[in-house]
Amino acid sequence: MTLRDSGHYADAQALFEQALGLREQIEDAEGVSRTLNNLGQLARLQENPAVASDLHLRALEIRRALGDRHGVARTAGSLALALGDQARFEEARALLEEAMSIRGALGDRYGEAETALQLARVEQAQGDPRAAVEQAAFTAGLARELGVPRLAADALVVQGEAHAALAEPDAAAAVWTAALEQFRALGAEADVESMLRRLVT
Repeated sequence: MTLRDSGHYADAQALFEQALGLREQIEDAEGVSRTLNNLGQLARLQENPAVASDLHLRALEIRRALGDRHGVARTAGSLALALGDQARFEEARALLEEAMSIRGALGDRYGEAETALQLARVEQAQGDPRAAVEQAAFTAGLARELGVPRLAADALVVQGEAHAALAEPDAAAAVWTAALEQFRALGAEADVESMLRRLVT
């Protein structure tokens, strides 16, 4: 278990800040960006999304300067999460669309699937459930093709939520039933219980 996982946030933050100082001293730009992202993730775990977004933005600027397209896509996703926590959905959506474009150009299909699901959640939060259905369905299909059943199941949950928001109960029930079957196959008992509650309400 890592320091972040166990909740020892102060210890983790001190270690990351120490690492950041060392990497800045030796002008390790890639390392600085990576550590800023670690600090941003930690700030988000501590429910400090404004701090998290500032840290991820600094990391993103470095990745752009380095011309690291993979890094830009990954960091844009992290920044989008922190912006979403602040209901800054337009900014989050723009970053995710950029990340989708980069991942597509690089042939990063798993990254595309993950980013599409994140985009679906943002679209749902923005009140655009039809777009959310499309993005979540794309993720579910691609995740199945790639052999990533957990991601496929998570996408089906979001797709069902979007169908429910569109007052399409039959469609919601169909995809939630598919998610239920997938969670059962994975042995994810907590998710199975969650799906059963959705289906009986």
